[in-house]
Amino acid sequence: MSPYRYWHKGCFHCEVCKMALNMNNYKGYEKKPYCNAHYPKQSFTTVADTPENLRLKQQSELQSQPRP
Repeated sequence: MSPYRYWHKGCFHCEVCKMALNMNNYKGYEKKPYCNAHYPKQSFTTVADTPENLRLKQQSELQSQPRP
């Protein structure tokens, strides 16, 4: 089966607001077309500031500082 999906021009619209889309203004997500405003956003969880994470962050910052 082809990884590409073919759409009729009249059927190629945002899954949420039904705005007509074209190859320049669409974004695909899980094989469905969306406009930029309704493209599903990825949500990230925050990392807890545990003592180990703080130590790793400080170590990373020290290592990335330029040395004279």
